[in-house]
Amino acid sequence: MGKINFPSKLIYEAWLNTPEPIIYKTSANKKQIIFANPINNKYFDPAFSGKCNLCGEEATGGVPVKKFFSSNYMDWGFHRCPESTHICKACTFCLGMNTVGRIALFRYPLVVETHELHLCSKKQFRDFILQPPEPPFLMILPVSQQKHLFAKSRISYSRKKFFCNFEERIVNCSDETGKLVKSIEKMREMGIGIDNIEKCVIPASIIKKTNIKEQEALLQEMELNRSKPAFELALKVSLAPEKKGD
Repeated sequence: MGKINFPSKLIYEAWLNTPEPIIYKTSANKKQIIFANPINNKYFDPAFSGKCNLCGEEATGGVPVKKFFSSNYMDWGFHRCPESTHICKACTFCLGMNTVGRIALFRYPLVVETHELHLCSKKQFRDFILQPPEPPFLMILPVSQQKHLFAKSRISYSRKKFFCNFEERIVNCSDETGKLVKSIEKMREMGIGIDNIEKCVIPASIIKKTNIKEQEALLQEMELNRSKPAFELALKVSLAPEKKGD
């Protein structure tokens, strides 16, 4: 696939190629997810032909802007063709909500390939950071689960250097990001909690078991990790050590 001009196109094509229901696994349960089909929107206008108000791409069929957006919508600054009257199927899909279960794209950690839309568990997202898919692809990790992030995201065309949206912030990633994740996970295995890693604090339990030289090396590694732009993302996707007996 050639260069894609707007993330919604990649997301929509991936959804079309992904059988539903899409399985979303969490640590607690497994959910079956069915998104709203934009063609089934009650205001969908199959006769529309022109540029999409949001992505600016030529479109056939769409939903009138005046019928779709509420007064609470705040992201007009990302709309590329504000004079257009409709938004396309792809953007309608990305912004839409299935009222049955209130299922919406912004609620899920996403890794998007051309052939599949992944709704990722924490472990799955972490594994994609360490081993990115074949490009083009898109990574979005929401925090608030209240914001439409797709229009603010950036498509990656390389596995060596790629992007991940951490909420609204675009994080530049590489194999160094994977090393950062593993470094944090090593500290967690030692018994250092997330808060202490974030604050660069060695807990008393670790001090009792280590000498000054080891503590200095550990503190240096913690401070180096925290100085990296991808630190907050790596901290978020890092996994807790497995409990003995698991």
